Amino acid sequence: MRKDDRLLREKKLRSKKLRHTLLVTSFLSISFLIFYAFLISNLIQRQKNHNQTSINFRLKIKPNLKQESKLFFETKKTKKIKKVSKQIKKAKPKIEKKKPSKNRKLVAITFDDGPGKHTKKLLSILKQYKAKATFFLLGIEAQKYPELIKMIYNQGHEIGNHSYSHKNFATINKKEIIAQIRVTNDIIKSAVPKAKITSFRPPYGSYNKQILKIIEQEKLANILWSVDIKDWQNRFNKNICDQTITNTKPGAIILMHDIYQTSVEAVPCIMEKLVKQGYDFVTISELFNNQLKVGYSYYSTDFQKP
Repeated sequence: MRKDDRLLREKKLRSKKLRHTLLVTSFLSISFLIFYAFLISNLIQRQKNHNQTSINFRLKIKPNLKQESKLFFETKKTKKIKKVSKQIKKAKPKIEKKKPSKNRKLVAITFDDGPGKHTKKLLSILKQYKAKATFFLLGIEAQKYPELIKMIYNQGHEIGNHSYSHKNFATINKKEIIAQIRVTNDIIKSAVPKAKITSFRPPYGSYNKQILKIIEQEKLANILWSVDIKDWQNRFNKNICDQTITNTKPGAIILMHDIYQTSVEAVPCIMEKLVKQGYDFVTISELFNNQLKVGYSYYSTDFQKP
């Protein structure tokens, strides 16, 4: 029995020691975990503080860096500009004004009484041949076709005034003549505000000293013609092309009407034959080197009079 008691006591003692060891081990493990957690938390907090300090530092220094960088490049750019400016001043290049070649054969083709239902087709033909023309518009027709006026202008053609209703100016009074001119200008300007109207063609080519004085007061040049194939007289004339070619000379002003189908259909033939002869089709202003004089009458480059 004594032996059994001794074994039982030893067993209890070992169990007690084991429990004690487990308690100590658990305590130490928990303490270590707490310490490790505290250490990690402290490190994270330090990292955050370090990052915030870096951000604040960058925010403070960044504007200064931008200003310094901008100042550096602006100073460099300014120096470069000044250097180039000095080189330009030293060089002093000669600017030569382009003058029209005396060897060029120029002709101005003009169309009266439009715009009309055949004008759009005519514009397409002129564009095909890269030709410029001058359109002397009637106010009464222009107000019907504002889009055609825009097309004429946008394709680089010149627009002139041909009165409002094609009345013979020799048969009406001064007040009505002025009204016919100004109303037409206003209609054209309402469609194309940027259009510069510098030329006027009197209806029927009819003018006298009084009419010419009014044209001068309205700051316009009086534009007539040197080639008239009278397409207005015979609208079914099949010889329009040949008659035009026969009568055209360098510096000529050709009179035609875009309100007649036969006239428009003759234009490709006229263009082809005159281009083969070396002619360039230009506007009235270009024909006279943009030097039209107010109140002067122009028939061709060979014939003008005050």
